[in-house]
Amino acid sequence: MKILVTGSNGLTGQAILREVDYQDSPTEIIATSKSPNRFVGKHKFELLDLRYPEKLNYLLDLYQPEAIIHTAAMSQIDDCEKDKITCHKVNYEAIINLIKSCTKRNIHLTHMSTDFVFDGNQQVPYSEFDTPNPVNYYGTCKLMAEQVLKQSNCRHSIVRTALIYDYPNNIKRSNIFRWIHDSLTAGQPIKLVDDQFRTPTFVDDLAILLLKISILEKEGIWHYAGNEKLSVYDFGLKIAAHFNLDKSLIQPVSSTDLNQIARRPAKTYLDSSYANRELGLRPDNISLAFDVIKARID
Repeated sequence: MKILVTGSNGLTGQAILREVDYQDSPTEIIATSKSPNRFVGKHKFELLDLRYPEKLNYLLDLYQPEAIIHTAAMSQIDDCEKDKITCHKVNYEAIINLIKSCTKRNIHLTHMSTDFVFDGNQQVPYSEFDTPNPVNYYGTCKLMAEQVLKQSNCRHSIVRTALIYDYPNNIKRSNIFRWIHDSLTAGQPIKLVDDQFRTPTFVDDLAILLLKISILEKEGIWHYAGNEKLSVYDFGLKIAAHFNLDKSLIQPVSSTDLNQIARRPAKTYLDSSYANRELGLRPDNISLAFDVIKARID
């Protein structure tokens, strides 16, 4: 099977490439990104900016993939709030181009979405049946992308996840795990909010799910995130404890104290039971995921 991956230089994109190489899978990956390839592996690589459909259509006709996993996104929440034009182009208009191209060629499209389509006011974990209500522009564009995909004739799945983490060595942007780990390693004090609660997701687990959904060409909405419910502050404490770092450098603060540009939802626990049941997958607990990351760092 041939799968084209968008955003292959990002955290999730690279995890997909690594997983296929690790499993020595017969799946052929065509990795694409708008910047030069940063991951050495067995895949083919092509430059691709999804805002311009001509190159996309050329690559689809050239490689003829059966499926696409769409991980490319503008995911820095405050940047999306400051630059709504670019956020709209990357997180919404790009999916329209993919839908048109995939529908024409009968290609299955797996779209990666986010827990930030919810407002965070619900007291129990969010299931696939709960009603989205984003509180920032990033979540708004992601929800718009979901809606236009659901209204199309494109064969598709939508995967919502939350607070993806790993320790990447060769990506342009950091993530919360690396920022916390490197700051504490350098002896730098940091502030973490104690009133925003997530289900942190190890990127390897997410990559396995995305590949399985794409290979099986599953359809519908899927929630997949870690199985532990934590504040961002508590997540930081877990990192400090597991990697023998100084937890006293972490100061708990409220969301109002941080004065973030974009509003964040308070609690966005995702209920992954449907994916666990239907696909036979269950994410590792945080301690096991940290063990894997520690081996990579060492």
